[in-house]
Amino acid sequence: MHQQYLSFLSMMTRSALKLFWSQFLLLAMLLAGCVDPIDLGTNPDIRGQLVVEGWVNDVDSIHVIKLRTSTANGVGSNTLGVGAQVRITAEDGETALLQEVFPGSYETLPGELMGRAGASYQLQVILANEQQYVSDLVTLPEPVHMSNTTDEFIESRGTTDNGTPFVNYSHNIITELENTETQHFVRLQTIGWARSRVDYDLIPAGPLECWALRNPIDRDVVLTSNVGIAGASYSSPVVNIPADFRADYIVEIFADAMSLEAFAYWEQARVQLARGGGVFDPPFAPVVGNIRNVNDPNEIVLGYFHAYAQTMTRYCYSRTGVPGRYEIPIFMDLTLCTDFYAPAVFELPFDDAAICP
Repeated sequence: MHQQYLSFLSMMTRSALKLFWSQFLLLAMLLAGCVDPIDLGTNPDIRGQLVVEGWVNDVDSIHVIKLRTSTANGVGSNTLGVGAQVRITAEDGETALLQEVFPGSYETLPGELMGRAGASYQLQVILANEQQYVSDLVTLPEPVHMSNTTDEFIESRGTTDNGTPFVNYSHNIITELENTETQHFVRLQTIGWARSRVDYDLIPAGPLECWALRNPIDRDVVLTSNVGIAGASYSSPVVNIPADFRADYIVEIFADAMSLEAFAYWEQARVQLARGGGVFDPPFAPVVGNIRNVNDPNEIVLGYFHAYAQTMTRYCYSRTGVPGRYEIPIFMDLTLCTDFYAPAVFELPFDDAAICP
């Protein structure tokens, strides 16, 4: 019996030693992997791709063009986008030379270039490496106006994976666009101002309400058109905004009328952005726009130079009557409304705040 016990003890000791050494070697490999970089064979000669983002419209007094560098691994500096010569030229010869205000970001002088409906424009870029790029000629269409905006209160109920019931509240913002005799194509985008009411439990330190800018409200790309639609106007959903403890909300809705080619570009871009299963789910491909390299026609350039006819409307809705409405107590007597909701302002930057009841 004593001999069997010794044999069993020896076997257990050998097993424990094997387990110890296997764990020790695994730990050593992990530590070595953290200290020494692993060469994946990346080709250092792979050149980044130029990405162009910019537009001209009939509203803004300053137009912005952004140049970026896209790399295969997403890491690196903006080697292509800085130090470039950038200009926008109209078909009548009017030219605006843009100034680099930030690395890779170029702007026109205020009022130097005003977009006009029916006029055509072209973007011209010369990089610091002397490569030259031009866009297709883009024509600014007629604007599409909005006639009416409404909100729809949404209550969503369900259960979580562990069976816990939940309820969510939100508002669907819906706008009507005026129909036209010709086909038009529109991108809808939104920003918002939320009026936040705050109760100060201690010494009042400031106004009891302020306006907080929420931009962007949502990153979805909303596209619509009047193709196949009859009537004087038609409705289009704009954005869904989750209900929170803010009292009133002013939504600024921008309708960007564009060409069919630009609409097709945004359709492709929206598909790329809407992949729900992961970045490697198909379709997975860069969206090529209307920019080409004059020196090398085989180079792929990403991005697009747009011409928008822009209209804007504001709409206010209230959370009065929404379940769960409450005020926020602030327990520090020196905390201001603007601190809590920063950035925020006590007065809106426009005059029609009276649209809120």
